[in-house]
Order: sequence, then structure tokens, then C-alpha cells
Amino acid sequence: MSAAVGAALALNPSQHQTFTLTHAYAQSTPERLSLASGLCLTGICAGLAYISSAFVYGSGISDHPVGLFIALYAGAALITFPLIWLIPKIQDTRQLLFIAIGIGLAARLVFVTSTPIYEDDFYRYLWDGAVTAQGIDPFKYPPSDFQSEDDALAALLGPQSAPENQDWQTLKALAVDSGPVITRINYPYIKTEYPLVAQGAFALSYIIEPWSLIVWRLLCLACELLALHFLLKALVAVGRSPLWSLLYWWNPIAIVELANRVHMEALLMPALAATIFFVVSRRPIFACAALSVAVGIKFWPALLFPVLMRSQLHNPKKLACMAATAVILCAAFLAPQIPNGLDPNSGLITYSQSWQTNSFAFSQLERLFSALGAADADLIARLLVFVIVSGCALLVTIPRPNHPQDIVSRMLIVTATLFLLSPTQYPWYFLWLLPFLVFLPVWPLLATPITLPLYFLRYHYADIQQTDFFENVIVPLEFAPIFILLLLWLWRQRTNQTEKTHVS
Repeated sequence: MSAAVGAALALNPSQHQTFTLTHAYAQSTPERLSLASGLCLTGICAGLAYISSAFVYGSGISDHPVGLFIALYAGAALITFPLIWLIPKIQDTRQLLFIAIGIGLAARLVFVTSTPIYEDDFYRYLWDGAVTAQGIDPFKYPPSDFQSEDDALAALLGPQSAPENQDWQTLKALAVDSGPVITRINYPYIKTEYPLVAQGAFALSYIIEPWSLIVWRLLCLACELLALHFLLKALVAVGRSPLWSLLYWWNPIAIVELANRVHMEALLMPALAATIFFVVSRRPIFACAALSVAVGIKFWPALLFPVLMRSQLHNPKKLACMAATAVILCAAFLAPQIPNGLDPNSGLITYSQSWQTNSFAFSQLERLFSALGAADADLIARLLVFVIVSGCALLVTIPRPNHPQDIVSRMLIVTATLFLLSPTQYPWYFLWLLPFLVFLPVWPLLATPITLPLYFLRYHYADIQQTDFFENVIVPLEFAPIFILLLLWLWRQRTNQTEKTHVS
């Protein structure tokens, strides 16, 4: 990454001047405000790490300082939001860029030994990694098969071949060795949904140190540093200030959801950032390979292939190479999941057919179809969202892109549509948009982290049995402002474009 930073600094020869830190920041109010924003961000993250001990697994929800957590989380987003207007006014300096990277790193490192706040997904990662590291198909057995200490469930399986029986015994021993991990996996009756590339990362964590949350955290941090590296290189390629990378590196959603709550989206960030880098540096075959790796971590990036392929319709030979690359890599990454990962108990099938959490637009569609008397409003709403998102992915390919950045913009449109209409709008899903927002900073979307922390009231209202209030009041408070601001922004963009057309 140091090479990418050096290349970014080389954009402006004046950046190599030597002067004291005090003098540099005394010259520019935007620089001082940005520095203050970053220092406040780090302080807030330290505060979140401090209070995280109150959220230890198994503690009563009524004892959790959820209000303070949400206030600090949203406050961090509010403090860093003005960067979108400060960055264009900042004169890039060597000191500022390195300090900005250091601040983002410090904000993450304060969470290394923290307790994940309202999070248990990582237990699944640790278990999957252990299973994969043993050379056993992680898609074959749900964790619930090994949560019982007796052999009653094993007896129900009937005759087994020797390899299967050996796998079973190995996993039973692994469950005992895991300590509390096996008992804390959420939805243990569901088989894992994470594709092969993600399983490889989980296994690497286990190989380095079994059942270690800290090792998994450091792997997530390494992935984020790699993502930052590609973002900096991409910004250099398009001649933009490297400080735009702070829209990702200082974003509280990225810091809290990946450094404290350790979501596997950390694996996705470098794959998406690499895709962007190869797009803007006009290497479409490499971009296709990077996007295929992203599909091997999460399935949804496959929606971006039409946008990527469209750029080479005029070059059939290169288009064929891109298609072959995508097919070969995606087949290699996804094929292992087919034999045991597509039955009714698989995470992929369960997730796509019935999962719904913290959704706004999707819930409104579902209620609309219910009011119209539809027998299966949920299914109809899911099919409609699928049609809209797929249609969007195809529609944005109609105009030929004039510049590689047009491809990045269209990828953002597809990804944002998916996020905004998804039946599950977890805060960490917002991370899907962040690498693209570095290059197209749509401010209503960048304002989303200010309201997303309201999601964590879900646990409080579930505890007091008022989930309807959460779904009917809190979720709209999360997303309605974003939809309104985004519609106003789109209207303004269209108005400006119309005015430019009339002038010309």
C-alpha cells in the first residue's frame, strides 16, 4: 500500500515540500476541520470499544447501553459526513495523507480486543473455517448436528460409508474442541451460505490460530488495507485526490461493522476495490477476474457482470476472454456448493426465499400486495424486486460507456438499487456501496450511516416484545429520509442537466 500512497503523492510536486505539521494545517481551514473530524472519530471508536464490554454474549439486553451505542455510532457518521465537501478544498500534502491513513488505522486498532456489539455471525465463520480446514465439505452438515453431546442424532442418519462416518466423528470432536463456539452459532439448523472464497478465508483464520476472534479481526484488517491500496491506485489512475479514499477509510460503518462486529464483508472490499481499479486502468479481463472473486465471497456481485461486459461489445475477442474468465472462475468458486448447498436447509435457499430484516421499501411493497389481496405477498414482492434489480442491471448497459468511470457509476446504480430494495437491509450491507461512492460521492447515500445505527434498537424492542413498533416506526426513520434526499438529489441532477442542454 505504501507504493500506492507514494504514487498518490506524486500527483502534485508541491506535496514533497518539507514543512512542520503546525504550519501545514494553519494554512487551511478544511484541513484543520478534516483533522479534527478524524481525531473525533478515533475518540468515538475508543469510546465504543470501551462500552463494548457491556455487550458480552449472554448478558441481558435491558442492561446494554444501547442508547449510548447508537448515539456514538451516529455521531461518528455525522462528524465525518462533511468530508464530501471538505476534501475538494484540501490541498493534498504528504503529512495529511499519511496522518489520515494513520487515523483510520488507529480507529480500527482500538477494537482489536473489544467485544463484538450485538453480533454473533463470527461464530459461524469460526466453525466453517474449522470444518473447511479439516478437508470436510462445509456445505454438507448444519452446525446443529453437532450441538448435542449424545449419539441419538447420529443414529437417525442410518448406514454411512466409512468416509462419511469419519467426517462425522471428526466434526463431533471439533465441536467439543470449539468450546462455546458451536453453541453460539445463530440459526444452527441452516447450512452455511458462504461460497468457497469466503470459506478459504475462514479456514486460513483457523489454520493461523483455531477459534481466535483476534486472528479473524486481523485478517479483516488486512483485507481492508488491501482494499485501501486498490482504491488509492484507482484514484491515481483517474487523477483524483487520494483523500477521496477517506469516504471509505473513515466511514464509521466500515470501521464498526468490520473492526468491532467483524462481518465477512471485509473479504468483499478488496475484491470490489480491485474490480474498480482494473476498470479505470482499462484492464477489463483482470476486472472480470476480480469481480469473479467477489462472486466467490457473496453472490450478488454477479449482477455487475452485464455492466462490465457491455464496455467490450465492440471488441468480440476481448469480450470472449472476459466471458471465459468469468465462467471458469465462478464455476470453480460456486460448484462445490451445488451438491449439498442447495437443499431446503441451505443458507442460500433459506435466505433468498424467506429472510427479511430491517427492510423499508420491500416491506411497503409487501404491504401493498397484501392490501390488494395477494395470496403470497412476500413471494410477489421478492419477484418484483428481482425483476427491478435485474432490469436495472440490463438497462444501464444500453448506452455505451464513454469513459471507464461511467462503468463504475453504473455499478453503483445497480448496487444501490439492490441495497435500497433488498428484503434485508443490515447496516453492514451498506458497505457494498462504499468502494463505488469513493468515485461517485452521492451525498444522500453517504448520509445513510447517520440513520443506520437506529437498526440496533431492534434488539431492545424485541426484548420488550414491541417488534411492530420497530418495523412500523424505527425502520421508516432509518430509510425514509434517505429515499427523500435521494429523490431530491436525482430531481436536482435532472434539472441541472436540462438547464445545460438548453444553454448549449
